[in-house]
Amino acid sequence: MAFYLESDINILVFKKQDDVQEELLDESFQVRRVQSDEKEITEIMRCIYYNFGFDYPNCRIYETPHLSKLLESGNQWSYLGTSDHGQALGRVSLAFHDEFPGMPEIGSLMSKQFCHGRNVAGRMVEQLCKEAQDAGVPGAYAGPRRLSSIFTEDLQPSGLHACGDDSSLSAG
Repeated sequence: MAFYLESDINILVFKKQDDVQEELLDESFQVRRVQSDEKEITEIMRCIYYNFGFDYPNCRIYETPHLSKLLESGNQWSYLGTSDHGQALGRVSLAFHDEFPGMPEIGSLMSKQFCHGRNVAGRMVEQLCKEAQDAGVPGAYAGPRRLSSIFTEDLQPSGLHACGDDSSLSAG
């Protein structure tokens, strides 16, 4: 796969420190919807890089202007789980595509390894679903390449259930 970064991207923002073990600073965390704030966008990109390096299928996600434009247009809602110390723990998004009008896709669901088992993914999806329901969104889907079966158990309290296989979920 060919990959390039635009000239305005600071690659050092994503430097993965494999020799440094990150640990959870506190058990309390909150989930918030990210606006087009550059600092929060950088945290989203760091979260993706933490989990994928530069192997994420959509390389444009590492471009601040691209992600900012998606958030500003409303074509993507992004949520970030952060600890009370400001530590980014995970990320999830809701993407509105022309392909399935009115049925957005839950994507980029990830949490950092050091906080697995603490329902970070589940809480992020709960917040996303609550805000989507409040906005009148009738449902959402997650495609097999987008959702790991690891999170299926965390998602069921949000009202999402497997449809056909462990990686496709729907409300209801």
